[in-house]
Amino acid sequence: MGHQELHVHLEGALSLDFLLSVHQENNPGFTHDDLISLFDYQDFRGFIGVWISHQKLLFQNSVSWEKRVHLMVQDFFERLEREHIEYTEAHISPIDAMWCVFGPQVTKNQERYQELLLAWDSAFSYWNQKIPNKARYIIDLVLNYPQEIMLWQWQNLKEVLPRLTSIAGIGIGGGNSQRQRISFKDVFWEARSLGLLTVCHAGELPPKIEALEEVSQALEIGAQRIGHGIHGISDPKILERLAANQVIVEISPSSNLFTKSIQSLEELPFSLLKEWQIPFCINSDDPTYFHTTLAREIKLVEAFL
Repeated sequence: MGHQELHVHLEGALSLDFLLSVHQENNPGFTHDDLISLFDYQDFRGFIGVWISHQKLLFQNSVSWEKRVHLMVQDFFERLEREHIEYTEAHISPIDAMWCVFGPQVTKNQERYQELLLAWDSAFSYWNQKIPNKARYIIDLVLNYPQEIMLWQWQNLKEVLPRLTSIAGIGIGGGNSQRQRISFKDVFWEARSLGLLTVCHAGELPPKIEALEEVSQALEIGAQRIGHGIHGISDPKILERLAANQVIVEISPSSNLFTKSIQSLEELPFSLLKEWQIPFCINSDDPTYFHTTLAREIKLVEAFL
């Protein structure tokens, strides 16, 4: 029987062979060992740095974004088939690609952004027909960018939404702890009125007081799933809200270990989640970056389940 996965970033799940081929487009002498050495980060910031460098590599020098996206999605679907994952909702971050190419001028390139959204959807729709392992995507609006860019993304997404057939919803990821999740409230409410799922990364990193506030805001904006959440659910009021609304907490063990969010698996809040009957799922997050698979993640924590 295959697995299902609800928290995986497609760009973080590209195979090593695929990433190596992209590096070698620009640097033919780049080796497999060179690639592996990039994944030796000491914390969350180091991980984000490698992530962004690969986004630049994938899109800055790509002649055809449509072709690049198609090949990325093909590589991802082949992973699903290889690992016997029957269904996935994969995060994608088109705004990161746009920013890497256009920088602060990104909002002057509306047509390009909409073309990119349609390219992602076309690729998912194509591979959903070709390979039996099904996947839909979640568009990550990304916490790092200013409010006007978030609203610009949402306006463009709404314009093409009737043409999108493989979208599951929208989400908030990213590494900017200073940006308030509450600023996404109106967009999240409108998205749900249009039939889209809304998910939010929150409570991934300590300190606890900030993590609690992140999860509280995620609940306030109506997130239906919380990405990570591990440092932000110890307050009884938050636990009550999670349980009452059956909000799913998405746990990614190796991700949390690699980014030094936790020091050991014993820190993951499985006992609290089970005690309060809060639904949770196990995920690989960015499996290539954390040297893992979904099956390995489940195996890692099966003693706690």
